[in-house]
Amino acid sequence: MQSQTLDSGSETGAENYCILRTVVETARKQSWDVLRALSTSPVQLVRELNTLHQIQLDSVAG
Repeated sequence: MQSQTLDSGSETGAENYCILRTVVETARKQSWDVLRALSTSPVQLVRELNTLHQIQLDSVAG
């Protein structure tokens, strides 16, 4: 049985499913908006998380 790949060529449907499932479950556990997490670029999500983390650190230290 041959697995199908996306146009990007490297990931199978099963791998993509696992990636999406991980993002959705992480968003739920962190009380994030799941649709926003899925529609925002990973780079933007990391920036926002770093900003949020810094704010939390500042509030504990200050």
